[in-house]
Amino acid sequence: MSHPLRRTLLPAVLFFVLAGCAVTPPNATQTPPTTPSSLSPSPSPVATTPAASPTQTPSQTPAANTVELAGNGLGGLKFGTPEKTVAQLLTTRLGAPDERMEGVLCELNDAAPWAATVTYGGLWVQYQAKTASKKAPRTLSAWGFQLKEPFAAPLVIAGDVPLDLNFAELKKQFPDGKLTDSELGDGGQIFTLANGLTFMGYDGQPDTVMAGPISYCD
Repeated sequence: MSHPLRRTLLPAVLFFVLAGCAVTPPNATQTPPTTPSSLSPSPSPVATTPAASPTQTPSQTPAANTVELAGNGLGGLKFGTPEKTVAQLLTTRLGAPDERMEGVLCELNDAAPWAATVTYGGLWVQYQAKTASKKAPRTLSAWGFQLKEPFAAPLVIAGDVPLDLNFAELKKQFPDGKLTDSELGDGGQIFTLANGLTFMGYDGQPDTVMAGPISYCD
């Protein structure tokens, strides 16, 4: 987020910056995932002669190339999906990440797990282990997008939720959403939609949309 941390809010990559744990992004050499094929329509039968068996032809819809940011995951993969699976899909659709950072989620907490975050422009994607070991397997735990950055294809937002509304406008357009004050007690606000998308920001204006747990370090 663009606003400085008070108590230390850790929904994004800032905890890695504070810890100074940046490392060089790995080379993007993963094999793109196989695109599922679809069956072509069967021809209409003529008289009593059985129709010919349909043949399989590759099919690729525009949606297959997008990365949907949703309240329960991204790119059609839910939170808890292994890092390798998510990284393979994102590399195929977004290219190599701009940066990769690793470190314990909160250096002030001895029980904090190891986590890794990769960035793709304004998008950050977080993977988290169950232990503090950097060798422990990680799974998709959260994602966020900095709203000051351009939001463009192949990224799409679940439900076509507008990304240019302030908190008052969000509450008006989505009355079933919940607007609360940040636990940091510094004027920050959080608006959570029914579909799990969460807007965070200050002074009545969101600066980040994200999904996944919001972690505090104190």
